[in-house]
Amino acid sequence: MNTRETRKYDTNYAKYLRLLVLQGYSKATIDNYSRGIRRLAKWCDKCPDQRLKKADFEAYFSQLIQTHSWSTIKCDRNAIMHYWALVLERDWDYIDLVKPPTVKHLPDILVADEINQTLRCVHRIQYQVYLYTVYTLGIRLSEALYLQINDIDGKTKRVHIHEGKGCKDRFVILPDNTYRVLQQFWCTHRDKKWIFPSLQPGRYDTPMDKGSAQKSM
Repeated sequence: MNTRETRKYDTNYAKYLRLLVLQGYSKATIDNYSRGIRRLAKWCDKCPDQRLKKADFEAYFSQLIQTHSWSTIKCDRNAIMHYWALVLERDWDYIDLVKPPTVKHLPDILVADEINQTLRCVHRIQYQVYLYTVYTLGIRLSEALYLQINDIDGKTKRVHIHEGKGCKDRFVILPDNTYRVLQQFWCTHRDKKWIFPSLQPGRYDTPMDKGSAQKSM
């Protein structure tokens, strides 16, 4: 990408991020959409705009489908559609160009013994407690990472989940065993805010790293 294209792209990209925030999209959605635009810009080696025609997008998605999942394809398609509407103030006319197949899978159900075997394979206590919490509360990865001390209510036996999927708050039931495990784990670090504080030096006011939590599983 030459200097002129780079300047144009940087301006449009910054505008895109700003408008996504103003539209109230979650951080996860903004990260996914911005990644899709960066991927498109790298592929076409210029600032994505109305110069890209149907044949260009056919070539782009044909290449992308060879290396990425359908969920990524769908996310990139939505990212481009929003970019065209918010930044270029145009309709993206190729929404029907990419149609991810509808696939329904039956869930893999683990019995209690298999769950215990899995947790025993996790040797670091913070990851073991984290995975146990995710499982017993039935919450998402990021929801568990951002649990704070004040979210745990031992009296009413419930946990306050902040800004879950769809940026909605909700309460989940707190099992007695989970409450005891979290109490014992908190005594190992006594962080003033987080249930699962960061393990990295210099990042004491942030929760545990998301990537590390995923790798532990």
